Amino acid sequence: MQGGLIPKVLSLTQHEDVCLKTSAVVFLDTILKLNDKQVMDYLVEENIIRPLVDVVIAYERTEGQ
Repeated sequence: MQGGLIPKVLSLTQHEDVCLKTSAVVFLDTILKLNDKQVMDYLVEENIIRPLVDVVIAYERTEGQ
């Protein structure tokens, strides 16, 4: 993926603003729903899924109670 857009959006998940975090997760969810093999390979090779899972787990621990 040229331009590194996905890692830049993923970095928004570390922001303090809940709206930015939510928007980043929604964007990445949309990317995952594309079900494109090239995109999936990129996400796996660049280890992008793990930080997203960490954000979701952290959210569940703090907000999901």
